[in-house]
Amino acid sequence: MSHYIVSHSLKERIVDKIVLLNFETYLPHYCLQRFGDPRFDSFLKDKEDIMKLDKIVENFLNEYPN
Repeated sequence: MSHYIVSHSLKERIVDKIVLLNFETYLPHYCLQRFGDPRFDSFLKDKEDIMKLDKIVENFLNEYPN
């Protein structure tokens, strides 16, 4: 994914969503930060999507170019 130029807020949202999806069982009160790009949420919806993160980021950037 390093070949994409993404904003800091998008990076924050990606990490936040990955934490939420992977650790929601262990962190039941975890909330997404207000900081970050909420438009990304509909692109990364479940754990399986994490394996396709590169393509998901590409799709997001095609729809919402920086």
